[in-house]
Amino acid sequence: MPSRGYKPDTSHAEHVNLKRLVSLIIFLLLLYVVLPQFHDFRSSFDIVKHASPLWLLLAVAAMGLSYPISSLTFLFLAKRRISFPQTMLVKLAGSFTNRLLPAGIGAMGISYDFLKKNKHSTTQSIAVVAANNTIGLIGHIILLATTLLIAHKSIAQLFKFDINIPSYWVIIIAAAILLILIIWFKLAGKNFFSNIREIFKNLASYHAHPTRLVGALASSILLTLISVLCLVACLHAINIQLSFIKVLIVLTLGIAGGTAVPTPGGLGGAEAGLVAGFVAYGLTSDRALAVTLLYRLLTYWVALIIGAIAFSVARRLRYI
Repeated sequence: MPSRGYKPDTSHAEHVNLKRLVSLIIFLLLLYVVLPQFHDFRSSFDIVKHASPLWLLLAVAAMGLSYPISSLTFLFLAKRRISFPQTMLVKLAGSFTNRLLPAGIGAMGISYDFLKKNKHSTTQSIAVVAANNTIGLIGHIILLATTLLIAHKSIAQLFKFDINIPSYWVIIIAAAILLILIIWFKLAGKNFFSNIREIFKNLASYHAHPTRLVGALASSILLTLISVLCLVACLHAINIQLSFIKVLIVLTLGIAGGTAVPTPGGLGGAEAGLVAGFVAYGLTSDRALAVTLLYRLLTYWVALIIGAIAFSVARRLRYI
């Protein structure tokens, strides 16, 4: 029996509820631009049906190339020697579990298990998985920042959206984003700075092998370029042309949207972010939906099927 002065600890439950609230607000902000466009689904499917087979083939090739590139990043970061074919199979399997669980948990769990089976200690496995995620984020940021700096147009022009939003909505959205950031940092609390220290600690563990970090970063940047190429191919497949920098920015919005919502593989949030970005850069709603459906068909649903097969094979071979 609990004592008279016992009070149940509700801090964890409150923390989870606030996180869900923040995710919901972000999702609703993304849908603000997207929801009015959903009546154009029929015309979007008509556009997809007439997509160029040659450009679709290039998009599929780019998607396929992403797996050996991501495997190469993992090989650079591994503390002990691991097999490239095995790593690529596990990465393919991760594309299945990653679409069943939110926030990349599925792929991280499989990668951790794979490293443990390849003679990595618990600490080493955690360090490699954490470094892999960190390097991926850093690589994307470096590519985005570099492209913005060397772009021929000014940054202000690049971010000039063609969508007409009333000024009061701009104020409301800006205030909501600011509120979200404040809540998010408050949720992180002391853990935020300890997580930052942990990230630097994981990266510092490679001080004896700096070339590994450089190689991992280079392959990570190449992986982002491959993702942009896949999205560019999807755009060309339905006869749409956008500059590289705009496609990179839209892709970033899609990644942010998928990360913000607690759904398997970022389902819903990624689509909302992509459509919002394309509409903002002047695409009609039906064409924005069409290219988003095409891109997500390849990178989510096709990857889910291929990943399920790879997961079954990897389990049978006891790689995971």
